[in-house]
Amino acid sequence: MTQNITATTRKVLAILLSAALLVSVAVVGFVTMNRSNAATPSAQLYVGYNEEDGNWYAYDITTGQVDTSYTGIAANENGWWRIERGKVNFEFTGLAQNDNGWYYVENGCVNFDYEGIVSNQHGYWYVRYGTVAFDYTGFLYIYFQGDYGYYYVEGGQVKLRDTGIAQYSDGSWWYYENGKINFDYNGSYTYKGTTYKITEGHVDTGFSGLSQNPDGTLTRFDNGGVNRQYNGIARINGIAYYVRRGVAKTNYTGKIIVNGKTYQVEKGVIVG
Repeated sequence: MTQNITATTRKVLAILLSAALLVSVAVVGFVTMNRSNAATPSAQLYVGYNEEDGNWYAYDITTGQVDTSYTGIAANENGWWRIERGKVNFEFTGLAQNDNGWYYVENGCVNFDYEGIVSNQHGYWYVRYGTVAFDYTGFLYIYFQGDYGYYYVEGGQVKLRDTGIAQYSDGSWWYYENGKINFDYNGSYTYKGTTYKITEGHVDTGFSGLSQNPDGTLTRFDNGGVNRQYNGIARINGIAYYVRRGVAKTNYTGKIIVNGKTYQVEKGVIVG
């Protein structure tokens, strides 16, 4: 009989304690939302300690019972916690999701001071103030995989499997491979139907002239983009080439007429 009364008393005390701490949890949640742009954890649950078995559980604030059906994130005055089937999992480190967002958890507790790149089964994600920054698109300078670099992020996801070009915050455009700007790349890249000149990873929008591609071909660029309308003569490294539709015709030998003047061409080079 005494054991039953003790158990009941504990449940009542748990409910009263939860109610008393709701105000402090709400204040903590408000501050955290301003820091991380994150929503609050489950307001229906409170994380409390069970003296009988020495574990921490998510209690329903209405019934005082452990909510064994719940997996997600719940809070108490000490932080936000990873809950699995109603129980705090202190061994969990990684991204955890509930109805309000994705959070970075270390040893079972959301780390609102964390900024970095974290992976889960869906890919790699940019975490800022402990939450996935789904509102972020652009290049991110950050330490990752043993080195600092500029990584391209789209909607919070780090595009580590992608190659392309994207715009930096200052308006410049850059070429990235496997999600990271490749400052060693010199050549060209086709984006949305236009081929651009790339110089040390930078989209060289000011470049006009011939440029050599990685396959050895020579292409005419104007303002950084391939000019497929260009027909005539263009130079590179002091050598003049016959260009047709934006490409040096290095397989052509013969005569051409440009602006009323006749030129002799040998393998694309103007020789006379």
